[in-house]
Amino acid sequence: MTAELETLEALDESVDKAASSHDVPRLDFILAEDFRYTHSTGASQDKAQWMDSLRGLAGQRERIASGIRIELHGEVAIAAGDLDIVWV
Repeated sequence: MTAELETLEALDESVDKAASSHDVPRLDFILAEDFRYTHSTGASQDKAQWMDSLRGLAGQRERIASGIRIELHGEVAIAAGDLDIVWV
């Protein structure tokens, strides 16, 4: 794995950690302004909506990603994998 892919994988992991703890400043810094989150149900939220939806869940669950694959397409990277939600 290249250093670039390792960096992107770590960044992807940091999104899940920040979302689990509702670290809004970190999420705001990491996520692009045009970020969209699409749930497994097909529902889609923009950055502000998704971050707001995490508010009441802070400390109640942990997002655990696995099997993350990152594809580079020029200046765009696509991360895909599995996400488990573990309620604590």
